[in-house]
Amino acid sequence: MPSIQKQKTVNLTHYTSIIFAVLLTCFQSASAGDVIDFESLQQAMKGINRNATNSSNSPTDTAQYIKQDGNVAVIQFEGNYDQESANGDFNVQARIDIAQAFYQQHGDDYDFLSILTDFEFATGDALAFFHSTQNKVSGIGLPIFDNTAIYGSNGRLQGMIDMAAATRYQLDSQASDFVNPQTGYGFAPVFSHEIMHNWMSGVDIQNADGSLNQALRGHADDHWSFLTDSKASVMGGAQWLSINEQQHRATLLNQTYHDWDLYLAGLLDADSTANIEVIVDPSAPNTLFPTLNFEAHGPRHAISIQQLIDLYGPRLPASTSSQRQFRVGFIYLVRDQEHINTEVVSQINALQQHVSNYFHLITRQQASLTTHLSNKQTAGIGQISTVINPSQQTQTFDAQLAVDWLISQQHEDGSWQDKSSTQARDTALSTRLIRLLRPQSSAWLRGRDWLQNHQYRSNDERLW
Repeated sequence: MPSIQKQKTVNLTHYTSIIFAVLLTCFQSASAGDVIDFESLQQAMKGINRNATNSSNSPTDTAQYIKQDGNVAVIQFEGNYDQESANGDFNVQARIDIAQAFYQQHGDDYDFLSILTDFEFATGDALAFFHSTQNKVSGIGLPIFDNTAIYGSNGRLQGMIDMAAATRYQLDSQASDFVNPQTGYGFAPVFSHEIMHNWMSGVDIQNADGSLNQALRGHADDHWSFLTDSKASVMGGAQWLSINEQQHRATLLNQTYHDWDLYLAGLLDADSTANIEVIVDPSAPNTLFPTLNFEAHGPRHAISIQQLIDLYGPRLPASTSSQRQFRVGFIYLVRDQEHINTEVVSQINALQQHVSNYFHLITRQQASLTTHLSNKQTAGIGQISTVINPSQQTQTFDAQLAVDWLISQQHEDGSWQDKSSTQARDTALSTRLIRLLRPQSSAWLRGRDWLQNHQYRSNDERLW
């Protein structure tokens, strides 16, 4: 099936026409006396398939696909799901089984799979954890590899985010920032922490004399040292207030991404990346757990991004060509398919927009997430066969992928344009389509604001 996300060279007007063809197909299928139910139309376009089941699993499989509920895939799992297997190794087989069950119902269209469970399991000293399935980026201190095939992906899946039991978070959308009052952890910051491990998994630097410096490594060697002034990165460290040159206090934790996080993720170029500073305190180990109001004693030492580049080489792909739009598939893992907590499933659906907004915010609007699930086996729900012209074969398009692509093409000022002369038209059409098919997105609001403030050059432009 052609993927709209891969059609980089086709212009905006072509894709707008495709989505209108989708809507036209829906209208043409109704008889003259029918009333079009726009709510049902929107649900159909979202690809909801509440009765999808997996009958192809063998009796020995531990993971079985149960259904898709909104943008959540519900999978039943039997067996050991602890972070570690009985021999102490990482329990990778359980994650492989779940990914394979997911891909039996969904296409290879996801960069990450995020898993919440309806049961507790052993996660060591971690609240949640990230499991990498490939790395194609050089210059960030990680080896190049690709294990995606064993998960059922053909090079797309970058990693799996184990968020652990849903009860570890406050998933009620009425709760402030989804923060669990007992633990103080919010779902979105924890998610943003784990997804960043795809690129940031502990780095070293090279001293002027060529020797290795590991001062930046903190807990488990894959976080910033607590003594790092990371501006309160969710990846560790703290925001340190200097009382004097030798005395510093940790005043803020787990709030954002540091410049170095964004550089490693390909969202900031080296020239724009500020120095990172480390407090040299021999009495405080790098692995110290971040603690608010902790005081460290010693001088600050500034480290430039060039020292990282001297050791690992420049990041490739560079920020000018790195990926900035990511798609995440959310999975709810259950023990008993007869007792699925539908309220939790609804809450997972509701929090996804918050997670997307949070990630977009702390990446300084340099990256975005989409969490739409589409079913690969049905062209009748969420996928419409559209004849582009009589000489071409009928092709199948996913309307929600088209919307994802449209949103990714929006300019910073809120407009769209194939060329300058069609800016008003393209913005008006895109705004209307996104409002209909993705009303929860802020993209159409930004488009509306642009249209309201635009200085129109002719009455023809105003008609759009």
